[in-house]
Amino acid sequence: MPGPVPDPLFDALARGGGGHEAIAHLRAAQYGKHLLLLRRVVDATLEGRHPEAARVREAYELLARAQEHARNR
Repeated sequence: MPGPVPDPLFDALARGGGGHEAIAHLRAAQYGKHLLLLRRVVDATLEGRHPEAARVREAYELLARAQEHARNR
């Protein structure tokens, strides 16, 4: 997940610009946010002892393996 939006990029966004760099930064931030939210769902099912918690964890681990595989290509 990227860090905060750099000041020059923020200024460009405020002016309605930013181009590809801004899109890439915002896209990466959104993607990272969604991964964190998914991880929180996994944690909540485990903490709450949900009857499907094991399946949720398995699905998350499968997603993580798929991402790792895609990164290594």
